Amino acid sequence: MFFWGSIIAGISFIALWVNSFYYQAPVSEIISFMVEDGWCPETNSGIGLHCFGDYYNPVAGLSMENPWAGGYAYTPIAHQQFVPFDFLGRMFGTPKVGLLAYLLTGFISLLLPLIWAGRGERTFTPVYAIIFGVFGTPLLSALDRGSVVMFTTPILLYYALAILRENWSRAAYAIVFLSVVKPQYLTLLLPLLIFRQWRDSIRALSYTIGLSVIGFVLLTPAPLTVFRQWISFAIGYNEQGHYFYPYNVSITKIFSTILNFSARVLNLTSLNPLETNSALAAVLIIGILLVFPLILLGDTIDRFSAVVASLVLGSLLVPTSNFYYQNFVIVVVAIILRDPHIRLGRFDYGAMDNELISTKTRSFVKWLILIASLNSCFNMPISHQMGVPIFHFVGTPTSISRLLVGPLWLLVIAGINLNSWMNFRAKRKSKASIPV
Repeated sequence: MFFWGSIIAGISFIALWVNSFYYQAPVSEIISFMVEDGWCPETNSGIGLHCFGDYYNPVAGLSMENPWAGGYAYTPIAHQQFVPFDFLGRMFGTPKVGLLAYLLTGFISLLLPLIWAGRGERTFTPVYAIIFGVFGTPLLSALDRGSVVMFTTPILLYYALAILRENWSRAAYAIVFLSVVKPQYLTLLLPLLIFRQWRDSIRALSYTIGLSVIGFVLLTPAPLTVFRQWISFAIGYNEQGHYFYPYNVSITKIFSTILNFSARVLNLTSLNPLETNSALAAVLIIGILLVFPLILLGDTIDRFSAVVASLVLGSLLVPTSNFYYQNFVIVVVAIILRDPHIRLGRFDYGAMDNELISTKTRSFVKWLILIASLNSCFNMPISHQMGVPIFHFVGTPTSISRLLVGPLWLLVIAGINLNSWMNFRAKRKSKASIPV
């Protein structure tokens, strides 16, 4: 992992500078979604031309009685994350102080899993944090947008370690914390369902619903109205027709692309429910084909595969999943580099090599996870304005590697399902061969 990560990081930054000089564009323009975004609340409140609208828009909503009336993505509880940073900006008389504190906190949050992976009993290996963090796409893209997914990264690590160490109660509390901020993280319940931890599953679900209801009641002027406004905006946002926008790395997007393309080839358009761009229909089909079988064949999957599948689904299942949602791969890399059962020391193996937590995962699944992780770690930094259209149904890419994010992680989920089915067949065969 470290060897190939170092090689690809080098290639990625060579590509960055080649594109910068060849197209005579600043580096920030190549790695950025939009440099001059025009969302600054006042002069010099951003950094250069970049205003970090994913931060300043929610901060502006704090002064509104009902920001959801105009279309707003955050839940009432998630909305409160911006309060302390807005307070800092007001205390020092400039919003830029709040922005810088926000970005610094997010930067540290993104690095925490890699710091954990590199920490030994008496030593620290900073190269993990440099190669997969500072040089990696997930950190650069999340920091570039100023997205709140930065703050979910250490909680995702806490969740992953809880599952791998069979501490189901801690995993349940992590799910609650994440889901009240971003409801799509309820898919992290998957390992608890796979391993039949019904009590903790019900606890996590009930606490999430209860806290979310309390948030709407206490933090909004009209709870039912605001909830309808919020859910309407969320559904509309994910039902957008431009699935192929170059920054969308959703596995639902690539799945619906495959189905729609197949329908056109087979002249089955009228029979294909996804031709109407129904994102919810695609999510439902993925659930039936790729998630329900894992729950049904629960004892045929190990904890490592279950954690990876849940992290992928929690981040990339939503139909419009922007490129900065690849932050989950920082956690995957951390547990690949370090065995979660070794609290300090031992840098010679990680979760993939621990037979207690990955004994049922075949080599082909591990290689798929490795390849998908490296691809997500290093999306070649190429501006979307520099790409060329690749087939009419794909659109203009930000980079070739970013186009592969959805397909590779979808292939990982399919591989985990195939591995689970093969384990089920082997188990049945072994039972049948036992003499009565």
